[in-house]
Amino acid sequence: MHERCDEWMITDDTIFALLTLTSILELNRVDRKDIARRMREAGMERIGPTTKKALEEYECNPDFIPTSGTTDGAAMRSPPIGLLFEDKEDVIETSIRVALVTHGTNIAIAGACAVACAVWACLAGRDPIAEGIEGAREIEKRGCGSKHSGTLLSYLIERAVEMSADYEYTDAIRFFGGGIETREAVPCVFFMLAKHLSFEECVS
Repeated sequence: MHERCDEWMITDDTIFALLTLTSILELNRVDRKDIARRMREAGMERIGPTTKKALEEYECNPDFIPTSGTTDGAAMRSPPIGLLFEDKEDVIETSIRVALVTHGTNIAIAGACAVACAVWACLAGRDPIAEGIEGAREIEKRGCGSKHSGTLLSYLIERAVEMSADYEYTDAIRFFGGGIETREAVPCVFFMLAKHLSFEECVS
């Protein structure tokens, strides 16, 4: 059980997102090894299972490339990518490379791209929901990463957006799940976006 805390706290995903952004800006490219090194050196005690496993692999094999991982860590680190580029294709390509630091499945990469494209759309004057769905669909079409068993993420996001017209967020959680899997977390994010929930409502 989590105790109430009146102070703002930064999660591991926020720290890793900032470290990823710093690496890209300093090197002017995506360097998986450099991003992984920065994550390891951050010394976070509590991190997601997929990211933890990947960082342990890098300790043994600096050339490690993940082929598993369906959790939402890649999606959680991807928002800053949408702020970096004017060209959507650059956002997509960078999302793929950054996701592949720790997550190697199609659904995790699609989740990262969906979130990054939604952020990009806000700056580009486009519809973030439509661009997020298209971002996920583009990853699915390209066949990036290893396959997973289950429904395509783009379909789940579309379903969440449709549900937002008639259901409450608690209903979305019951339908999709409220865990750390990409198939649960990312559709719920787009549900909140389509529902026009405030920041306070989203985090309460």
